[in-house]
Amino acid sequence: MSELVRAEQLTVAYAVQDGLFRRRIRAVDGVELGLARGEILGLVGESGCGKSTLGRAIVGLTLPSAGRVLLDGVPVPRRRPPGMRRRVQMIYQDPGSSLDPLRTVAQTLAEPLRKHSADQVAHRTRELLEMVGLGEEHLRARPRELSGGQRQRIAIARALAVAPDVLVADEAVASLDASVAGAVLNLLCELRERLNLTVLFISHDLAVVRRLCDRVAVMYLGRVVEEGPAAEVFAHPGHPYTRVLLDAVPSADRRRLGARALGEPPSPLHLPPGCRFHPRCPAAATRCGTAAPPEVRRDGHRVACHFAWQAQEV
Repeated sequence: MSELVRAEQLTVAYAVQDGLFRRRIRAVDGVELGLARGEILGLVGESGCGKSTLGRAIVGLTLPSAGRVLLDGVPVPRRRPPGMRRRVQMIYQDPGSSLDPLRTVAQTLAEPLRKHSADQVAHRTRELLEMVGLGEEHLRARPRELSGGQRQRIAIARALAVAPDVLVADEAVASLDASVAGAVLNLLCELRERLNLTVLFISHDLAVVRRLCDRVAVMYLGRVVEEGPAAEVFAHPGHPYTRVLLDAVPSADRRRLGARALGEPPSPLHLPPGCRFHPRCPAAATRCGTAAPPEVRRDGHRVACHFAWQAQEV
């Protein structure tokens, strides 16, 4: 599969107040990540690791401080032309806050289609509802009259209105009950096949990512520490942090790896030297605290760790 989207050395920094001083933190720090055409890539990590900021930078809602985003190999300008904005759309975690409570479903879906005729808009809104498994009876409804699953389907339909190539789904099922979330995940799979969509699926739920995604990228404190085919990452995690995340996922068919992180993540204002994970890593050695880890590659699987894929006694 050809690469449709790529982040090259992408950095997003913010100025924050730290006592008497203003400092800059890098929510995303030199990320290299590609999405192949037609795949679903899962982006995972703890809260605050930079997943959502990276997603917003790829969509164009957040401007990068350094690096760039490429679409079909073409660098995306800071001020995106309408054609590029159309091609990458976002689905948010909470459709209750992302949908205008005063607008009907018909008005919400018609908003991105302002340049079309009334007949074209009417046809397209019915088509979008059919795509997400809803009927014309929902056109007059407002968000408060819909269930959580229905609101998320409307949010997906709105993102699809302009026929994008890429969807960035930011915790798109985190606020839904398990059965409703499963139906929405099935819908995303169906839409990927039907429309040849490329999806960046941001989540903290590795069980969902394992079910849905073709590849997985693991973020920690603004950096991608592991990336590879989902089956390979889940079966043979190469980074201790990935093992920690997997250890928290109940599984009857997976050997418990026994890895446990120690303590809370450090403040992004005061990042540790060397490997950023080393203060919490149960397998850290002296060099982990002094030297940045090398990136090791194996069969399409990359890991940034001094001890990539080495068995660790915990």
